[in-house]
Amino acid sequence: MNNDNKLNDENTLGIHNALLRKQIEDLCGEVGVFEKAHSEIENQFLQSVLDYENMYKNVVQVSVHEKIGLPTQFKPVNEITDDCIQQEWISLYNYMHSHGVDLNVSSPNITARQLYRFATEELFKMETDDTSMPGLMTCFFYDEFHPDYKYDNQRIAVDDCIMHFFNKDKFFDYHFARIITLNQYSSLTMGGLLDVLTSFRAGFDETKDVYISIKDCTITEDECTVTGSYQVIFILKENENPKSGSWTVKFDFNKDLSDWYICSVDIEGIDI
Repeated sequence: MNNDNKLNDENTLGIHNALLRKQIEDLCGEVGVFEKAHSEIENQFLQSVLDYENMYKNVVQVSVHEKIGLPTQFKPVNEITDDCIQQEWISLYNYMHSHGVDLNVSSPNITARQLYRFATEELFKMETDDTSMPGLMTCFFYDEFHPDYKYDNQRIAVDDCIMHFFNKDKFFDYHFARIITLNQYSSLTMGGLLDVLTSFRAGFDETKDVYISIKDCTITEDECTVTGSYQVIFILKENENPKSGSWTVKFDFNKDLSDWYICSVDIEGIDI
């Protein structure tokens, strides 16, 4: 292709992209500028956005069961034996996935029987957008409907609380209550907690051989206590300082927000 033809193609794509951009703006507002993108790539992107917006312009709500074609081959969960439930769940999952519906779960404690029952008895009845586009999936998460608080709080206690004292990663306070107790400190605000944590982290350059284990988790309607132990080596100017001990993280359930928040942290064996 000579340079004149390439220039004509570029000009044609540029005009087409401007038209696509105007159509998209009429539907959903301003579209960002692609200063360094090739006109052909921009054209493909803008066309996919327009297709998506047009699809949603007159979208209707249907049940998940309708969306996946009203299948009748999936038996009631109480008719499936324990030795068959895993394969039946896999078959159901693959069928839903092939029809644009995905069901995920975070907790490893949820069984195939629980997932199968939820899908056939609850998910099938839920309403969703009746959309169809290559690669577009409608995703659901089992945990949002049936949370495994014990699993969640154990994971949060380790990954989003105790580990903050053994590394220098960015601290996020999402899982903490507005006022907490930390070792000998009481009534710490989020700002106060960050100050204490920053001061403690100034006492080491890095850590190694970090080992954190969970011993127990007790949970009631509005209180949860997770306990465990740790081993870590703090390093400051190449000097190693091994520490070990037990830890306790307590949560309160916020009924207004329907979620658990850390209200107390106690870590034995370190000077905070």
